[in-house]
Amino acid sequence: MKHLLPILTPCLLCLTLNAQYILNNSTAGKRFQEAIPASQFVLLGESDHLVKQFNEFKDSLVIQMLNTNKQAVLVFESGICELFCQVLNTKTTHPVGIRTCLFPIWSVKENQPLFDFLNSNAFTIVGIDLQSYNYRYSSLADSLLKQAKICSDFFHMDSILVRLSLKKQMLTLKNSDLNFPKEKLLAYYSDLMKKLQANPGLMSSELDPFHTALFIETLRNRIDLCTEITLMQYNDFMTFRDSIMFRNLKWFADNMAPGTQFIVWAYNGHIAKTNVNHEHFKCVGTYLQDAYPGKAVVVGLLYAKKKGDGLHSLFETDRHVRKAFKGFESNEKMLFSGNPAPDRDAEHFHKQFDYVVLFRHTEMPTYVKWE
Repeated sequence: MKHLLPILTPCLLCLTLNAQYILNNSTAGKRFQEAIPASQFVLLGESDHLVKQFNEFKDSLVIQMLNTNKQAVLVFESGICELFCQVLNTKTTHPVGIRTCLFPIWSVKENQPLFDFLNSNAFTIVGIDLQSYNYRYSSLADSLLKQAKICSDFFHMDSILVRLSLKKQMLTLKNSDLNFPKEKLLAYYSDLMKKLQANPGLMSSELDPFHTALFIETLRNRIDLCTEITLMQYNDFMTFRDSIMFRNLKWFADNMAPGTQFIVWAYNGHIAKTNVNHEHFKCVGTYLQDAYPGKAVVVGLLYAKKKGDGLHSLFETDRHVRKAFKGFESNEKMLFSGNPAPDRDAEHFHKQFDYVVLFRHTEMPTYVKWE
């Protein structure tokens, strides 16, 4: 994507967080808009979750992109299983809101305009993560399987795996929690998946061929989750997780209409073209660059941290932010750049992203109560 980078270093004095304004009033913003139609994958990252300004900016940008391309698919760093429930929202008797199918980190007040927009329009929203964080999928899948008269104990078995996954995410999982044989869970999901693959007609009449195939993929992710919960080393866990996230994204690309554009909302560490700190670790963005050369554009969101603000950043440091963006004056709130100042610190970002959005002042978001 280097040919998309502007020749001159753009620097934008922006007094609003409106995405359309910043895109229309910077060289890099205009180049980015030109790149969107030719990009099958538009990846929007963030250096930390739960940053109010990141959510507001991405909301505005995503709504703009979906208004331009009504056939685009919005992809969240959220469970493929949980979002399967939402995909079926208008096709079954199991209505469920978008917000309650997403990772809790996205369920903030600042994202409500996006949820309202999605709920009032017929867009497809999918998840690509294998992690699980509530029992909605367990309940829906149990109901569908009972209708198909395949099995009667899915909710019980799946709830065990969900509980283990939640403990893993909360860093409270102990070896003793894995006493329930992993092999028993693996055998259960594997046997069920084989039955459906051999005879898709067994499934509920509520599912068409695409959604039956997607349901089988959710079961494949449950098999992978049985492995993921046992990986305790961060690099092992993240490498495995990103490989599955890419596989899920590729599955949607292979099984949806040719030319479908995917707008991916995730963490910088997942969407980056490369992990500059751990070169052996392949991100989702790295896999995409290899599998779909020239078809992905990657945007990283960063912030200039304040001491003691309680926020942390895994891939960006104050030193890099300070030195790479020399034109970022004290009265500027936002910078959209595709070619930061040419020095080693700028290269730190250039290797990871095609474009960078830098925020000076950030706040924590406002949580909203789950439905």
